[in-house]
Amino acid sequence: MSTTDPSIRPSRARRARRLLLLVTLPGFVTALVPALVAALALPLAGGCASSSAASEAEGDALRITLRDYRLGQRFEIVSRSHTDPVAQYSRRVDDPSRKVEEDVVVAKTIEHLASQGFEDFAQVGPAPSAGGFTKAFEIEGPGGTMHFVVGPGSTAEQQRAMATMARDFIQLYSAIPAFQTVDNPDGARLFEAGDRR
Repeated sequence: MSTTDPSIRPSRARRARRLLLLVTLPGFVTALVPALVAALALPLAGGCASSSAASEAEGDALRITLRDYRLGQRFEIVSRSHTDPVAQYSRRVDDPSRKVEEDVVVAKTIEHLASQGFEDFAQVGPAPSAGGFTKAFEIEGPGGTMHFVVGPGSTAEQQRAMATMARDFIQLYSAIPAFQTVDNPDGARLFEAGDRR
């Protein structure tokens, strides 16, 4: 429970109400449909609008990373203002975990994570690279980087918050298409029948 003065910081319930109504989990992605429609409608509404009008519609450079230390996995969603999707998907990479999404969707996802407890447990700075933790969320924005980690010493409330946030985040992450070129030193052998499981 936070000890911050409620007149300065909105309550969790009030922050949650400001979000799109997330009434049907696993409908988190469904709840983002209005934001997706708005994001996709911006270029259509502008038609031949000038580049200055397009730049006014841009949001903040945002990054959300979920790390699973036990499995050695990383999932990352960045806003278009953070990373240009053409630049991201047209180059070869070793790690295809980064996906690029509309600014408004990433911003709403951060609001949703905040409503699920990120702000209550977050610490300033990047997430640790090791140290016996099981999972970590890291959010980077114009104000800096914050992280929330859980491990064997975390409370049940922290574990529940992380489980809920990770479930919702992975649901969105899985729904974002990404056509990344990946370096594959094995070449076509990757697809040979002997390698299939």
